[in-house]
Amino acid sequence: MPFVPNQNGGSSDPGGGSPPGSGGGGGAPAALPNLANLPVVGGLIGITTQMLAVGFDDMAGQSLVYVINPQDHNCEEDVEYHFKVEEVEPGNELTIHRVVLRYRDIGVVRFSLVVDSATRGGTVDYTVGTGNAELITVGKNPPTNKIYTYKANIRVTTEAPQIKILRKAGDGPLAITKIRAWGSYGDGDMI
Repeated sequence: MPFVPNQNGGSSDPGGGSPPGSGGGGGAPAALPNLANLPVVGGLIGITTQMLAVGFDDMAGQSLVYVINPQDHNCEEDVEYHFKVEEVEPGNELTIHRVVLRYRDIGVVRFSLVVDSATRGGTVDYTVGTGNAELITVGKNPPTNKIYTYKANIRVTTEAPQIKILRKAGDGPLAITKIRAWGSYGDGDMI
């Protein structure tokens, strides 16, 4: 028979039959316990810890141990995000004059926000905050995990603008929730 805890902390045998293994078995089948009556002291318990991953590099003949920390969102590599190219009638130009960025604060981060032209070639120095690029530092230490808004004042006129975000290795964790370009067409219509 199943073991069912009662509300007093003990146990009961809801089938009322003979003890297990006796072979008596002539009673009615036991009813399923009502799980709503079990005492509950809270929700799920979460534990955050570091994980170790062990590997072996055949080429170098070395053993490797990786430490994975779920609380550390700071990537050790350069990161580059490309957002969609704004659709404009061919031959018409538009002017982007503001980029609104919504992000989750998971720590202090430094990155470059760029409005690039898909139709005009050329090199842009993304490390200097002038013209179509802005060097941005946001976030708090310790992180708040709240969503904040940052308004970048970037001005660029082009036929096909594209927003890019570039972050150097180790410059902090970045979590973008929404990004939007504000501007106008040559005739004054807003985008």
